[in-house]
Amino acid sequence: MTDLFYVKDIITGTANDLRQTSNTGKAKIRGIEATLKQTLVDGVWLFGNVSYTHTKITENSSDPNTVGKELTRAPELMWNVGVEGEYKGVFGSVIGRYVDKSYADATNRDVAVGVQGAWDAYYLLDTKIGYEVLKGIKASFAVQNLLDEHYYQSALMPGRTFIGEVTVNF
Repeated sequence: MTDLFYVKDIITGTANDLRQTSNTGKAKIRGIEATLKQTLVDGVWLFGNVSYTHTKITENSSDPNTVGKELTRAPELMWNVGVEGEYKGVFGSVIGRYVDKSYADATNRDVAVGVQGAWDAYYLLDTKIGYEVLKGIKASFAVQNLLDEHYYQSALMPGRTFIGEVTVNF
């Protein structure tokens, strides 16, 4: 990657932090992704996917302290695994998701976890069930973060969340 624009901290730890956007120079990104989907029985399938991404700033004349560091907000490992199904208008899913810790600070100094400003690793379990009420009209109920995990992505993320949904396709 060349001509990458990046944020450099000028003043931190105050009520009036100052950041400057500048051209970072160069970064290298290498990774691999894989996906698997398997039908278990008619109308029920298992799926999984994984993404591994290694990032590194290789050149940054405006902030040499970032050279060799990971790019911000770029988790190294992410994966999803779940089961979905549909039978006679009833549909549902249970999905587990994992996202690795990432950094908000260009020099990767923000290693704290579980506090405001952190970009924590997290594992979530989500579920959804629904029914096709009429042709093209579906109603569903979902629970995101079923296990009520507490984690930060800069700010504290929502705990267990309940969602009702009606979709109309025409």
